[in-house]
Amino acid sequence: MGKIIVIGAGQGGLVAAKHLKNFGHDVVVYEAESRENAAHPWRDDIRRAVFEEAGLTPIPVSDCVQKNKWKFVSPDEKSTLKVPMTPPLEEIAIDRRYLLEYLLKECEGVEVHFNSPVENLITDGDKVAGVRVNGKDVRADMVIDASGYNSKFRREVPKKFGIPEPESDDKFCAFRGYYRADLNKNLPNPPCTLYIKHLGGVGISWCNLSQDNVADVLVGRIGSLSDEELERAKTSLLKNHDFNTGEPIVERRVDISLRYPAGVLVADGYAIVGDSAYMTMPMMGSGIESAMKAGRMLAETIGTDCDFSAKSLYPYQLKFYKQFGFLYVFVDVLKRWALNLPDKDVNWAFSSGLVTDDDMALLSTDENAKGLSFLTILKKIGILFKNFSLVCRAVKYAARGLNAMTVAKRIPKKYDADKVRKWSEKLDKKVRGKKKR
Repeated sequence: MGKIIVIGAGQGGLVAAKHLKNFGHDVVVYEAESRENAAHPWRDDIRRAVFEEAGLTPIPVSDCVQKNKWKFVSPDEKSTLKVPMTPPLEEIAIDRRYLLEYLLKECEGVEVHFNSPVENLITDGDKVAGVRVNGKDVRADMVIDASGYNSKFRREVPKKFGIPEPESDDKFCAFRGYYRADLNKNLPNPPCTLYIKHLGGVGISWCNLSQDNVADVLVGRIGSLSDEELERAKTSLLKNHDFNTGEPIVERRVDISLRYPAGVLVADGYAIVGDSAYMTMPMMGSGIESAMKAGRMLAETIGTDCDFSAKSLYPYQLKFYKQFGFLYVFVDVLKRWALNLPDKDVNWAFSSGLVTDDDMALLSTDENAKGLSFLTILKKIGILFKNFSLVCRAVKYAARGLNAMTVAKRIPKKYDADKVRKWSEKLDKKVRGKKKR
């Protein structure tokens, strides 16, 4: 069996570590943060079924908290859409610190080192052959990069493989804070309110009020979030929701992927998973589901094999793109269209019925993002033709999305570094609407 190093105690990396250990490999995880700070101190929504889909022990019902109901607000704050409530405990809100401890328990027998930031990769020619950590070189047969969106290790992989780096509009700069809230009125229904293009910013804000008098506040913008913009958004949220706060329970800034998954996921002795591979679904929030399922795919691709070449690892990328990647590509294009819409067009989409409560439910989880029925699409086309300028832009982006999705589905079936890199570059141009030089 082989020795495998996982950089980062993220969900995808730990799921891969668990299964690889079960296959008989020697697996070591190096996490830069302490055990107390390795996970974000907040909750995220997730389907409960994903744990079994990732080959994990189901979460006990006693540890589950029902996902809250959400309301979406248009930029002018005159129109709202509500996400219908799912059946009890089908979707849950899970504390990331609980999730980390749960995954560590699942990884019994895996060696996990906290407070151990990896300094750089070790390479032998074109092969990744280990890492440097705590001032020492640790050699391995393979390195799994689960270090997050801002991974510096992608750039250290030999250029011939073409592991892509993100662009400025691929990043969602988010602030999230939890506050003790002195509520001045009854808890609203629904208790979670999300503002689209809040205060004219390119992004979202939300306020989630809970029965235990805690306010969950998020402000996120594409590309960058200045201190001034953050304070203005926080002040607006506090005013709109009529509550007073004392000292924050926790406040944190984080960069989140807001793009389709990397077009190259593997190299000789190396693979990326989770946010390192940009696996957060654009416009759909948390990437926990994608990361955990991808972690299992990667581990099962390796299995009991000791060939860690890009060619042997490539079926992992092939399977991921066949199951999820092509859809993420289409949604990424839709996201770029939505973010480029003037506020007046977004307001019209809310008030005209172009976007409905059911559409918001469709985009609420990876599992639900299967697409719209033919009759629903026809109805939306009829509504669109009431706004001709919006029709023109919608047709343009829909065509780009379908074109990009077609390219994504034509991923090379067999591994060739040059062909996969060129396919990745072509896909990126289609998603971003770049013209050939």
